[in-house]
Amino acid sequence: MKVLIIEDSVDVLNALGKGFKDKKVVTDHCKTGKAGLEKLKANDYDIAILDLMLPDLRGEEVFKQAKAQKVKTPILILTASTDVHKKTNLLEAGAEDFIEKPFTFAELYARIQAILRRINQSAPTEYIKVGHLELLPEKRAVLVSGKDVELKGKEYGLLEYLMKHPDQVVSRQELMEKVWGYSATVLTNTIDAYMYKLRQKVDKDPENKLITTVHGIGFMLVSNETPVPAMAT
Repeated sequence: MKVLIIEDSVDVLNALGKGFKDKKVVTDHCKTGKAGLEKLKANDYDIAILDLMLPDLRGEEVFKQAKAQKVKTPILILTASTDVHKKTNLLEAGAEDFIEKPFTFAELYARIQAILRRINQSAPTEYIKVGHLELLPEKRAVLVSGKDVELKGKEYGLLEYLMKHPDQVVSRQELMEKVWGYSATVLTNTIDAYMYKLRQKVDKDPENKLITTVHGIGFMLVSNETPVPAMAT
């Protein structure tokens, strides 16, 4: 595993450097946002750790530019902020997870392992079609009745997981674990909010609804080949 650390605190860098060295993990690091962005564009990493408080280019801008330039490296956010709105926006924009300072290396490493497991498990190798929905993993593209629809961050992850488990009731807890990974800060109403946004984009046709809510349990993507369970809407 190769990790990029974008962090200007010497103390944090030293602590992470020691922790990763003990785990036999190769690291690369830089102390400014501009340098971090250049490394993200020029190199392949298994994961990047990005601090939001950087001296030249704020972490949010580094993240935004990296995504705009199609950087594939998954990004874990470090933040001292308790602003839930900011964190939700970052997750929606495609951040894999975030961890609040102060933190322990053990927790950070556990989250990294969870992210990498999730990516490896959820990266489908072939085209998926359920009803009028089509998912093209290699392009990270979604077609609804043949038309391109842009999904952001966890919206794509939710749809991908549902499409890989058609006609199965998927609980909120399962979605929390499989789409968000190790993150105790994700609430069930957050999942409901993302599901609402997803439905608005891919399941607006009242005559051909695919995503159902199974009350008290979770959600199901119906292939139109299996009856909708009782109490589903």
